[in-house]
Amino acid sequence: MPSEHEISMLRAARDADITSREEMANFMAQMGHESTGFTRLEESFRYTRGIHQIPVRSAWREGAQALENARQEALEGRPRELGRLMYGDRMGNDNAGDGYLYRGRGYTQLTGENNYRAAGEALNLDLVANPGLASDRDNAERIAIWFWQNQVPEQDKDDVTRATHAINNGENGLGDRLNRYDAWHAVLTPDFVTNLDLGRIPAGASVAPANDWPALQDGALRRFEAGEEVRQLNSDLRALDARADRNRRVPEGDTFTRETEQAIRRFQERQAVPSTGRTDPATLEAIERELRQRREPPATDERAGIESTNHGHQQIAKDGHKGTGDLDLDRLVSALATCNEMAISEACSRIAQSPQVRTLQEWAREPATPQRMEETQQQEMARQLEPPGART
Repeated sequence: MPSEHEISMLRAARDADITSREEMANFMAQMGHESTGFTRLEESFRYTRGIHQIPVRSAWREGAQALENARQEALEGRPRELGRLMYGDRMGNDNAGDGYLYRGRGYTQLTGENNYRAAGEALNLDLVANPGLASDRDNAERIAIWFWQNQVPEQDKDDVTRATHAINNGENGLGDRLNRYDAWHAVLTPDFVTNLDLGRIPAGASVAPANDWPALQDGALRRFEAGEEVRQLNSDLRALDARADRNRRVPEGDTFTRETEQAIRRFQERQAVPSTGRTDPATLEAIERELRQRREPPATDERAGIESTNHGHQQIAKDGHKGTGDLDLDRLVSALATCNEMAISEACSRIAQSPQVRTLQEWAREPATPQRMEETQQQEMARQLEPPGART
């Protein structure tokens, strides 16, 4: 069950209109990761295992030895130098000591004088003069909501990976954020939310990350998961020629990779379903539906020479259409009638590559002369006098 602080954060989020199951799960996962399960309100600078733990690239600007020395000092209770290396001379931290003064605080781990100023102005808090105010739990909730609503684009609020990029300009801690999302998504059932709104949820220990859950335990597949279900998903995406960014193919294998996620996101955009990069039941069903459409060979109307589905021809006949006389246009009409996206794409591609379109493109690049305009008009008049079946 959620802890007292998690319940309070959930209620504040719902009051701020963060109410869908997916967005609530993402919001709580992101804030939970940043604050170690809503238990840490101030950055500790305690990197006990080595400098490889330090996720801030600028910390390495003076070399590994300088960073290691600063890490050791922080472990001995003197973290100012590590704060300088990590945050000094950026994010508005222009004065000596600013890197440590405006260190991470609150559930978002708000960092940098510029961010303290922006949050303070929005929430009527003097965070620049009193940065410690960001560590107060009530203020931490307000800052978390302000940050989410202003820094995470609306279209990314259900997408764990994209929200992570918006929050920390990279994928630091993405695995933990995804595990926390899975755990919160499982918790935030309609019954739970109803009881939350009625004040009937008792405080528990906390919502732990869903570490080591098998693929599809929650009915969905997502980044970093592995198994035969993921292998089948990758195979299906390859069969559909669904591509990742920069036109990369989805790799074979049983791991849900970055390319798998990107291909899923692009597939979801084409299907006009929520684009999350997460393969939920609706997305899995859409993939299977498109695979079935590709496996079913189109019927052939021998009289017109038009490849189409039977349903497409029935719809055309029902509407009283006898065809345009242009094979490619008839293919497009049939595909539109059956809402077959693959066939629509293929028909449009054929039309784009047709001699007529290429001629038009060539004409568009040439200056229009009176002689050419007259020739074009004569050709169009002659074409219109032809019987429909003679047009190509």
